[in-house]
Amino acid sequence: MNKPLRGLKSWVKHISQMELPSLSNILQELNRITDDHQSSVQELADVILKDASMTAQVLRVANSVQFNPGGQTIHTISKAIVQIGFNEIKAISTTVLIIDTLLTHSHNDNFLLDTIARSFHAAIQAKNIAYNLSPEKREEIFIAALLYHLGEMAFLACHLPQVDEYIQQVNDNPQEKAAICLDILGVGFGSITKALCKEWDLGPLVIQALERPEHPTRSVAAVLMGEAISQTVNKGWQSREMRRLVSQVSRFTGQNDIKTEDLIVAGADEASAVAKSYGAEKICHLLPSGSQLRDIQPESTESATQLQLKFLHELTDLTLERADINRVFLTVIQGLNRGVLIKRCAVALFDMQREYLEARYFAGHNTQLWKEQFRMPVMDSDYAKDVFSIALIQYQPIWMGQDQSLEKLRYQALRKILPDGDCFVAPITYRNRNIGVIYGDGNGDRLTSTQFNDFCLFAKQTNLGLSILIKDG
Repeated sequence: MNKPLRGLKSWVKHISQMELPSLSNILQELNRITDDHQSSVQELADVILKDASMTAQVLRVANSVQFNPGGQTIHTISKAIVQIGFNEIKAISTTVLIIDTLLTHSHNDNFLLDTIARSFHAAIQAKNIAYNLSPEKREEIFIAALLYHLGEMAFLACHLPQVDEYIQQVNDNPQEKAAICLDILGVGFGSITKALCKEWDLGPLVIQALERPEHPTRSVAAVLMGEAISQTVNKGWQSREMRRLVSQVSRFTGQNDIKTEDLIVAGADEASAVAKSYGAEKICHLLPSGSQLRDIQPESTESATQLQLKFLHELTDLTLERADINRVFLTVIQGLNRGVLIKRCAVALFDMQREYLEARYFAGHNTQLWKEQFRMPVMDSDYAKDVFSIALIQYQPIWMGQDQSLEKLRYQALRKILPDGDCFVAPITYRNRNIGVIYGDGNGDRLTSTQFNDFCLFAKQTNLGLSILIKDG
């Protein structure tokens, strides 16, 4: 049995040489060329072209609205370098390479994907906050904010028992994350990030930000504020921490709080689009939307009935397209929330031990908090006395509130998010095996029979679609 790794040198060596050697080699080659002022466009293009996946992703980003607002298609790496810029293409290549490598090595999806998602959100917010700095500095800020948790992301991508041990302990005691890291790794994630940035020559800005100087430069301040926004949004737009942060950003930009709020909300919406352009669709469902930040739904000129039909058609199209299951679940909760007018909705899936249902996708007022709060224990036996277990055992949707006798199924875990009022629960199944539930409630209000029928229709369509997607997948 291999001895567990401990200490900074051991982890940096293992990540660079054992877990992510190709990433380390290509980054060093990219930096060698871009640091040499005599390097030609073709030399940089040749390095990128060695990796087919990176080539495709760089061209995809280069053709995105962010870098190519004119929309004239860029077909070659050489043209991208000439049109967008030498350093900009290096920054794009670095980002693409790191994110693609981490996603490819992802095996602990929840932890790693959530960290990547928060990093993307932080990077966009930091870059937007620094709108009055030069384009080159803004790209540096974007990269630094994206890599602020590089050590943690690289660790979570490792295939080692220590990763599983870390995740288990953090799940049990999330407030002790830093102490658990030191105990298991023998070093903090910040130290690993600094060392990897030096090893891979990723620039000084992320290192400066991690040191949190008393008098930071504007670039460092932007990185730290972007990071703070990504960590604070789940506490709610009106939380004391978020209001303090909005004021801090306002002082930095010289704008009033209302314009700053608009800037942050726009950044949240932009993060998903940028993640998609970098080929990171897997994290989009973990990114907050602007409407979620302000706890409002975007206005629509379409009626609820029109929206409901639209989302049902979209579910059918996603099935026919053999789309990613994440998109199916996102469409379901949006359809229920905006089309069926169910105030709060979630798709909750089993944890690895199949002991709890955990909300993975959600929509509605304050549902961002469900990422931590919605964790429902279930039983697969005749002793089950809660609405979730009963729905799963019977393979049938349940409307709690339709009959007063069902009130006994409102157990303590559910009371934490819904002390009273109606809720719907429907099982998500594949070949008679439950994989989760669809949940909806009125946020304390009554629901109607029409809403229940429509809820059941979405549940039926979801299960039908999954039976095709999982079979083909």
